[in-house]
Amino acid sequence: MGNYVLTEQLPSPEVFNRLRSAVGWPKLNEKLLEKALNDSIFSICALLENRTIGMGRIIGDGALYFYIQDLIVLPECQGMGVGSAMLQRLMELLETKTSEGSFVGLMAARESEAFYKKFGFIERPNGHFGPGMCKYK
Repeated sequence: MGNYVLTEQLPSPEVFNRLRSAVGWPKLNEKLLEKALNDSIFSICALLENRTIGMGRIIGDGALYFYIQDLIVLPECQGMGVGSAMLQRLMELLETKTSEGSFVGLMAARESEAFYKKFGFIERPNGHFGPGMCKYK
């Protein structure tokens, strides 16, 4: 495969659903996705020959709480360094947006913990923090 490029842009809801489906996540309502994507603090896409092969974004309140969300790479493009490059760019942006006391979180997909540890993330629970929790509707 050729070289990919990173661009600071939002994917369309259609592209977002295509990426989600490729990694086994359910498709979502496109109107809902459009609002969610537009409310992102920052978004990055990886393009290969003008085709979106990955994306990641930052959501949160923009002051204290930030979450890395929807870091997705098409399965056939995994192992090319795309995810690492996107996460590195997101982390660089967070360095300019966060301050003392800021929190950066994420929900790691099963068996991807080692990937995120390379970027300084820790697992929960541990001696200081309890388990992370979530609720879906």
